Amino acid sequence: MNITRQDQADVVVLTIDGRVDTNTSIKLSGMLDDIIASDCKKILLDMEAVDHISSHGLRVILQGSKNVEEHGGIIVLCSLSVDVSTIFKLSGFSNLLLIYPNKAMALHELSGM
Repeated sequence: MNITRQDQADVVVLTIDGRVDTNTSIKLSGMLDDIIASDCKKILLDMEAVDHISSHGLRVILQGSKNVEEHGGIIVLCSLSVDVSTIFKLSGFSNLLLIYPNKAMALHELSGM
């Protein structure tokens, strides 16, 4: 898994490429912790290139969301593949997180928050 960080105005965009599983989600967790510690309030996870997410990966994203919410912020996701979207729906996580169909829409919504 590769993660690229891009700052766009007051939003940190993390573009994730590859599998988010037990072995790779540690990197994502560390990056989210660092961003939250830097007092960033808006985080966008662009998951267009994610081909699989495990239950451990889901937990990392949910924990990151809870952590940033405790500091008055939000994590949103965008561009989920059909397979990854299905995992989010079946696990109930699609009801817990804001998920947008594409990056442009997610950034537009975050700019109004």
